[in-house]
Amino acid sequence: MKRILILAAVSLLLLSTSCNRDRKIIKHLQEENEVLRSNLSALQAEYLKLKGRYTTCVDSFKFYRTQVESANVRISKLVKTLDRLSDTVAELHSQLDYWKPRLSDFQKQALQTILDDNGKELSRLVAFDSPKGWVCKDARDVSFLKRDIVMIKYRERWSSNISGIIILKVKDPNDMGKWRVVWQARI
Repeated sequence: MKRILILAAVSLLLLSTSCNRDRKIIKHLQEENEVLRSNLSALQAEYLKLKGRYTTCVDSFKFYRTQVESANVRISKLVKTLDRLSDTVAELHSQLDYWKPRLSDFQKQALQTILDDNGKELSRLVAFDSPKGWVCKDARDVSFLKRDIVMIKYRERWSSNISGIIILKVKDPNDMGKWRVVWQARI
């Protein structure tokens, strides 16, 4: 019986030792379980935040995609309008080239003589005196009324305002000294 008691005591001792160890393991596992549950709840909260952001991003993407599509439609309409207007401009430009005055060699040489004169002969031909002299600075101020009749808008040297008009009959396009005054007026 002593043996049985000793065996029972040893078994109880072993049993209590293993129970303490198992209790410690169980307690440790319960603590880990609590940590994992708190981590899981934190991850679930983060997941919900990210899901909300994702939904917002998807909605924003849909909104901006519709905006881009409508902008693309407007751009394509503008491109078509621009193509139509470019064709119209090209047509008008060709008409403008058709109606553009074409100067003969005689008129081109006379125009060059006027522009190169720098006011020497023009001041002699104009009946009105000017202390600075008369000049024609721009080809746009010269118009040919006929092949050998030219109208010149002249101005005082260093002035930007037109001072008068003179109409000349061109005898020699290279020499303004041979040209004759048909009419002139001061503005």
